[in-house]
Amino acid sequence: PTLTDAEQEDLALTSAEDAILFVPVSIADDDITLNLLGPFVVNRATRRGRQLVLADSDYSVRAPITIGA
Repeated sequence: PTLTDAEQEDLALTSAEDAILFVPVSIADDDITLNLLGPFVVNRATRRGRQLVLADSDYSVRAPITIGA
């Protein structure tokens, strides 16, 4: 995701390499989905992070993934 200047400043990010991106995962029985609209961005050095809300995105809150063959 693209962070605003304020979000980058809040997390003390000076480059993309400073950040780690996490995506929430939901598991219910055999149904595994990713919340691509609410990723977490964390500064590698400070471990300060925040969840983003990608409201103007076509990504899904429940993007399915398949494990195995």
